[in-house]
Amino acid sequence: MDVGKVTFHDHSGNEVSRYFLNVSSVGLAADIVKRVKSAKVFDWLPVESMRGRANFAVSTLQEVMSLEPDLVRVRFDDGDEKTLQTIAFCVANSRYFGGGMLIAPNAKINDGLLNVVNIGDIGTAKIFLNVHSIYRGTHDSLKEVKNTLARRIEISSVDPSKQIFLETDGELPGQLPAVYEIVPNAIRIRFPRR
Repeated sequence: MDVGKVTFHDHSGNEVSRYFLNVSSVGLAADIVKRVKSAKVFDWLPVESMRGRANFAVSTLQEVMSLEPDLVRVRFDDGDEKTLQTIAFCVANSRYFGGGMLIAPNAKINDGLLNVVNIGDIGTAKIFLNVHSIYRGTHDSLKEVKNTLARRIEISSVDPSKQIFLETDGELPGQLPAVYEIVPNAIRIRFPRR
């Protein structure tokens, strides 16, 4: 099984690396994770899973309502650097993230490639009207959604003074600039014979 590796700057400004199995992303998902981690509105709820879901739902609504796209510089493998507008730049080793969103329906954990899904400048109303398509994996039909396969991705903010956070498998370890790489066959799984 492949794993993704991301090298980035942690919250203290140190360059660090982290591995991920599912998805690492920049933009909306990272902003939601950041808001959820600081949300205390539903701490009064008696069941932890209810608090988590309520905080996630309210944080998502707040982030989508105040959504502004980021300008990033991206290089795929050895290609030319491109400037992209993004609300969500997702680097996927597997298909799902965020509690069941099928963000990368064609991703395979053993193909030696990362699936990159960029959701460009899309309005708040269009997000709400099409949120079901992300759970079904049919969002690729939206003109604002672009897909790419790569072994290595470099990403940085066009404005170096702007902090753009990244999330990795639901954690918020740091910010751009970042380099993503695939580590093929990093995990071997053994099954007992029957």
